[in-house]
Amino acid sequence: TVAAAEDEASRFGAARLSAGFGDTQLEQQANEVLARHAPNTDSETLQLEERVDAYQNAVENAWADVQRLEDERQQVDLRFQETRRQAEKLDREREDMEATLHEVAADLGRLALLYRTQGKAPHAVPLYMTALAIYERTLGPDHPEVAKDLVNLGNAFCDQGQHADAIPLYLRALAIDQAALGDEHPEVAMDLSNLGIVYRVQGRKDEAIALFQRAHGIMCSTLGADDPKTVTVARNLAATQVIEVSMVSSPRAPPAELERRLSFQRQPKTEQQLEEHMRSATEKRDAHLQARVDRALESTMPAGQRTPRGEHPSR
Repeated sequence: TVAAAEDEASRFGAARLSAGFGDTQLEQQANEVLARHAPNTDSETLQLEERVDAYQNAVENAWADVQRLEDERQQVDLRFQETRRQAEKLDREREDMEATLHEVAADLGRLALLYRTQGKAPHAVPLYMTALAIYERTLGPDHPEVAKDLVNLGNAFCDQGQHADAIPLYLRALAIDQAALGDEHPEVAMDLSNLGIVYRVQGRKDEAIALFQRAHGIMCSTLGADDPKTVTVARNLAATQVIEVSMVSSPRAPPAELERRLSFQRQPKTEQQLEEHMRSATEKRDAHLQARVDRALESTMPAGQRTPRGEHPSR
């Protein structure tokens, strides 16, 4: 530094004076010492300015990157909000379409019942089929509402004497209700009773009695012996027990599948299990809804009356 140079120059001058050097030579030697130790002010300043400029550029670039990332984040947030709004809009539209389809199916069922009460069961069959297709696609093939419309369709076939066509519909309704509601539910008892009526008409007395007995037991334990549905099942059982059926051979045993269903007792489902099953069955509708919307809307019919769940009107 300058101070160090001056100190060295002072020591050098003192030494030279004591050695006998002249003033001119002493001054020259002192200037050389100062020149060697003096800093290069212009060079260091330039280097510092270059470093400051480099830091300034780095900071500006980093800030620009921060701003760019913030802008991109805001754009992503905007797209996300728009996507969520679109999803909510689609959900609302889907719910509205499903509600409309269910209203259409209900109107079809009511009109079909009107046809049946007028003795026009053949006109009711295609209406029930369309309503059944709507519920299968929107609610899923294992939903209790599907079982209800299977029974309605089977009733329409029985009105025409087509009992053989009704049997697979009643069996499927029975399987759906057993899986969704449990073996001891009144709806299962009604399914068994419906099936028993068909077997009785076909002369399959023993099978019909077994079904009526099973249905009556469920009704008594769940609804009580005095409930109108329990009384109806008891009446069907009593009427079947007194029927004389001419048989050319020994009475037939129940089919193996039916006997297995009647003998196999599953544990009733808990309320939570029933709710989970209903929720799972309802969720299945989402995957199949859109493909059937146009077809279902074309099937719109004038409003009538919906078929109630239960047994044949002739019962």
